[in-house]
Parts: sequence; structure tokens; C-alpha cells
Amino acid sequence: MKKQKAKAQNRRRNQRRWKRSVARRHAAKLHAPVPQDDPIYLNIPPLAKLSETILDYAEPLLNDADNEHDMRAGINAAISFWNLSMLEEQEARKTLVSQMDESLVDGSAERTQLLEMFDWMYRRKQDFFAHDSRLVTAHEFSKTSEGRYHLNVMGVFTEPGPNPPIEATP
Repeated sequence: MKKQKAKAQNRRRNQRRWKRSVARRHAAKLHAPVPQDDPIYLNIPPLAKLSETILDYAEPLLNDADNEHDMRAGINAAISFWNLSMLEEQEARKTLVSQMDESLVDGSAERTQLLEMFDWMYRRKQDFFAHDSRLVTAHEFSKTSEGRYHLNVMGVFTEPGPNPPIEATP
């Protein structure tokens, strides 16, 4: 029993050492000098994980969520609003209106509420997350075996970095 316990402790110690060494190497790469004249390197500032950013953005929509269905609806709405916020406000609003279900007739309370929510979330994106130009391309919301919720998000940058795009040479 003592040998098993010692092996487990050793394994955990080695895992912690490995994680620290990976973190140190990663940090060294982040802070390494970047050649400014080489178009291969992009000067992209370090950003939080997109899933964390989306959860922060969606927080007002998730505060009153009582169950998984409400959480899923809040996250889906937040992601839709996030992606629409990459457009100019009038273009984004026009796109949202064109995508609305036909059951949301002009002047209905639901339509008005959705447009007000969009306007508010659009301003939230511009006020707090304007530096983040990632577009959400896919996401998965699930419940873990421990009963916690988990969000995986995949995204792409919508704007090029500060360096010009790489041009093919003949």
C-alpha cells in the first residue's frame, strides 16, 4: 500500500514539474523578441480563452438562468450577438431583423425585447470586448459527470494582425 501511495505521489510530482516546465517554455516564447520585419510573425496580443471571454460576455444573460435549457439559450443568444457585433451596428441590426422568425411580427413584445437585448449586448461588446476580433465558428455546451457546465468554443480572427499579410513569392 505504501509503495502505491509513493508511486502516486511521485507521478503527481512529475506531472506538476512537467506542467511547470511547459508553462515556463510557453512564457519564454510569448516574451521572446519578435523580428518586426519578418511577415511570418504576427504581433497578436495574448487573449483569454474564447470560451472564457464568451462566458464573461454572456454573464448578464446567464444570471437568471435556472436550468440547462436557459443557460444554453443564453449562450446561443450571446454567441449570435457576439458574431453580429463584428459588423457595423446598423448592418448587424438589419441582419438580425432579417434572421428573425416570421412569428416575431413587427411590433410584437418578443421582437421588441430581442432588439433591445441586441442593442444592449452590442454596446456591451463595444465597451468591454472591442479589442477582441475573434468570430465564433463553433461551440459545444455540455454538462460534465460532476454536474458542472462546460463550454468549448472555436473561433477565428476577423481582422489581420498589424503586419501585412504574407504574399506568395514567384
